[in-house]
Amino acid sequence: KVIQVTSSIAGEGKSTISTNLAIALASIGKKVILVGMDLRKPKIHKIFDISNKAGVTSFLIGKETDVSNLITPSKVHENLHVMTAGPIPPNPSELLSTSKVSELLKPLTNNYDFIIMDTSPCFLAADTFNIARYSDITLYVIRSKMADLRMIPQIQEFHDTGKLPKVSLVINAVNFSKNAYGHGYGYGYGYGYGYGVEENEKRKKRLN
Repeated sequence: KVIQVTSSIAGEGKSTISTNLAIALASIGKKVILVGMDLRKPKIHKIFDISNKAGVTSFLIGKETDVSNLITPSKVHENLHVMTAGPIPPNPSELLSTSKVSELLKPLTNNYDFIIMDTSPCFLAADTFNIARYSDITLYVIRSKMADLRMIPQIQEFHDTGKLPKVSLVINAVNFSKNAYGHGYGYGYGYGYGYGVEENEKRKKRLN
């Protein structure tokens, strides 16, 4: 199965959720690879403290032709491998819309039970929509107290129009204390977080 993990904006915890899911699946005997598909603000290499000199970008631009050369043991569990995003390119959306993505994923589907893709936030770039067709399910991370309720109808639209496959919401950082109701909605959190300003403005307008 191919699972993509995304969010509306930056800072909602999608990379952490991606990592924890990958570790959990590996711990129950599944062979898993975590792929850094957020080419704008990659984090997976930082979480695992591994090099990001080569990764997804290297294959997409043709600098590396052997996918296996981009796979690194996680050092967390023998069943978990990692492919980092690689150097940040000037044209992430363009790269992720080519057939090279299919070429990248094909050998992985043959060798792993689960492919977990940590992708860009949906409201900041079109990257995630470009690779959605390769996913079996989308885990959409929403951070408690950070989410703007005006984004919810848009997420529903992503699902209804097929832009994102089989969307399941993951509510992150929930405070279960007795007096915590979570009514803070910080509209605009995360904009400019390593993503194009022009794309940010387009998505802001769509929400209004």
